[in-house]
Amino acid sequence: MNRGTLSLFTGAGFTYNFGAPLAQTMWSWIFNQPRIQSSRKLVRLLQNNLDYEGAYYSVMTGGYTDAEKDAMRLAMSEAYEKVDEIVRSPEIGECTIHGVNIERVQKLIAGFAGSTGNPGYFFTLNQDLFIERNYYNGPKLHVPGVPPDRRWFDVNYFVPLSARDFRRIPGQEELEDIKRNPPVSPFYYIKLHGSYNWRSDEQSEYMVIGRNKDEMIDREPLLAWYLSVFKEVVSSDNAHLMIIGYSFSDAHINGIIASAVRKRGLKLHIISPQSPKSLRDSLKEKPQIDGLWEGLSGYYPYKLKEIFPTGHSETEIWKAIEEQFFRREL
Repeated sequence: MNRGTLSLFTGAGFTYNFGAPLAQTMWSWIFNQPRIQSSRKLVRLLQNNLDYEGAYYSVMTGGYTDAEKDAMRLAMSEAYEKVDEIVRSPEIGECTIHGVNIERVQKLIAGFAGSTGNPGYFFTLNQDLFIERNYYNGPKLHVPGVPPDRRWFDVNYFVPLSARDFRRIPGQEELEDIKRNPPVSPFYYIKLHGSYNWRSDEQSEYMVIGRNKDEMIDREPLLAWYLSVFKEVVSSDNAHLMIIGYSFSDAHINGIIASAVRKRGLKLHIISPQSPKSLRDSLKEKPQIDGLWEGLSGYYPYKLKEIFPTGHSETEIWKAIEEQFFRREL
């Protein structure tokens, strides 16, 4: 079996299994902060834009004062620090909270690794450091284009961030050099919407996060490259994509997936606590999903704690997923 045909894709619902917030909670954390409430202009912006990442982009790149930019930047940083406090909890690794066996989840992730000649891909829309902090068993992940930290993907990486943890990502010229001599790895971790500990090559204080807006991604060459890699992988021959925790709310992502289903026969396998009918009905309200549902090849209506409960025994649900997805003749 060609392992490179199997790829993993996660959204906010994935880390929600471990206590991380969904988008609406993040918006409220930012909106409620006193530094935001003290600015009528920022309050109005967030009231009219429930996409907090889009609001952040508007402030940092638009006609706002330095004080307003500082207020938004600090509000965002504090919200993400709260998320990081959740995902760096040693109790996650000890399987004592949230009812999910992290070692079993790591086994799931490791199943997508490939070889140096035929690499595996783990794509995510999440900007937290959950994987950097909680994936440490299995083939090492490589984040292309981003200077690595030896502590990433290590069992002991549960300390708060320090200055050394923030990364400046490459600009266009530097990225072209990377493309000419791409990193060789059997397993790539690609954060399609950036990461909270990344900083722009152009502005050292600018967090590299982007969602829903093409110009936000096009502004950062690394994110544009990542999106092209995602499109290439899901459009490859005999491709299978496992999706966990994605709400199908991002038009540019939906468009790539749906196009790959229609034109290249991409097969989708979804883990979601929603019933199949509920998800199918909700897709009708989502952007750029024409033909997407027709690509469904496997559906598992469970929470992660039902698939990987605490304890050491394998569930029948996981055995079925392993048999139907990883061991099938593709």
